[in-house]
Amino acid sequence: MCKICRCLFFCVLIGDSSTSFARQAVEEGAERGFDWNLNIAAATFLGSNSYFGESADVLGANTDDWTEAAIEVGFTGFIPLGKGTFFGAFSGLFSNTWGDDASGLTVGLDQTHDADIEQAHIGWRSGSTFLSLDMDALTLKAGNFDYVVGSGILLADGTADGGHRGGWYLGLRTAFRESFLATLKSGA
Repeated sequence: MCKICRCLFFCVLIGDSSTSFARQAVEEGAERGFDWNLNIAAATFLGSNSYFGESADVLGANTDDWTEAAIEVGFTGFIPLGKGTFFGAFSGLFSNTWGDDASGLTVGLDQTHDADIEQAHIGWRSGSTFLSLDMDALTLKAGNFDYVVGSGILLADGTADGGHRGGWYLGLRTAFRESFLATLKSGA
């Protein structure tokens, strides 16, 4: 793909739709909620002298220019269950890389795109089930979901991007697979 085509492609696809989650509706007191989510990202890299001009020698290909695009479509929802709330989410993600990226993961690959399930989890928040605890003090969640500790500097990404999956720089795949999380939060 020529450099001008990549720039045009980038301009057409670039987007950052704010994903809204049904959890906000729970906090606002709604009984039920359902939300569609869309996240589109694209980036094109037009450089020179990657690997100090030695990318062909180091990686076996020129990695100066490449383009990436990804789209994630899904939904979230919640419904009351007893005194608590049952919730869930499901999304699919497609990403692609055109050209050899600077990571070197795409060098020599015929396929640099992949479609996969990203979010696929269900869970339950306790609501007012336990009178001695705060509202929603206990949360149980199982499946594929994002998990971040603190600012995310040590733990925030549950999977890998790049190579045959594409999207190395964008890094939109973040869900931990086949996971279970139980959290207990309470005041003093």
